[in-house]
Amino acid sequence: MRANTIHPNDCGNCKHWHERAKQDYCLFIGDCDKIPKGTQYEWIDRRGKSHTDMYCGYSFEDECYDEDFRCFEGIEE
Repeated sequence: MRANTIHPNDCGNCKHWHERAKQDYCLFIGDCDKIPKGTQYEWIDRRGKSHTDMYCGYSFEDECYDEDFRCFEGIEE
């Protein structure tokens, strides 16, 4: 598991996520090879309200889209 991830299936632990060039952030940003940019997904906030967003094509290493896209495949798998 990468140092800045919180859960085992965070983007930074997935084989589809690739870190961009060196950055000056605490958390690294990477590109996803599996989820196309612009893919729509729905999520529910803490109040139970539903929202629709589009995946921007990149994510921080501690983000997890697996619940929405069923996309996670571990690096070691």
